[in-house]
Amino acid sequence: MRKALSLIAGLAGLYLFGHGAYMGAKAELSQVLLERAWAKIETTQATTALPWPWLDAQVIGRISVPRLEKSSIVLDTDSGQALAFGPTLIAQTARPGSQGTIGIAAHKNTHFSFIKDLKIGDKISLQHSAGTQDYIIRTAAIIDSREAGLSVDTNARELALVTCYPFDSLSFNGPLRYIVYAEAVEGSDANITRI
Repeated sequence: MRKALSLIAGLAGLYLFGHGAYMGAKAELSQVLLERAWAKIETTQATTALPWPWLDAQVIGRISVPRLEKSSIVLDTDSGQALAFGPTLIAQTARPGSQGTIGIAAHKNTHFSFIKDLKIGDKISLQHSAGTQDYIIRTAAIIDSREAGLSVDTNARELALVTCYPFDSLSFNGPLRYIVYAEAVEGSDANITRI
């Protein structure tokens, strides 16, 4: 009986280790493919690029926080599949390069793991096909998604970064969201279009 339990525990451990290694390798490979798609946008003046044929999202930009030396490729849809590979544009928010609130979401334990370290006054840069827009963090809020949503202003030039909260929670489907609001720095992008 002990041998059987030991064998089962050993096999379960091997499975978990293998699954973890597979997920890590998949995440690393996806970043390489996302970077290649972003390079295509930068060199060809395309507005989007598909990193691999079966992904349900396209690359539309790069978000970076210089103080923390963090950077991620942004995808154009907030589907569950896309969210597994990087930050995603939240539906019903403005696209990068447009006026309005641009909402970007990512998981708290991967691409937005740094969000808890952001401070008022930090700079965030959002590169897109038409240029780069810089933002300065003005405020942060914790909301209950069952009672409120992301505040979207079509007349603003702002960026909202959204992730799950609390940061140290093991749960990924809780109702709380942490939102960082940043205001556009005037003159940092001459290519802003108005919608």
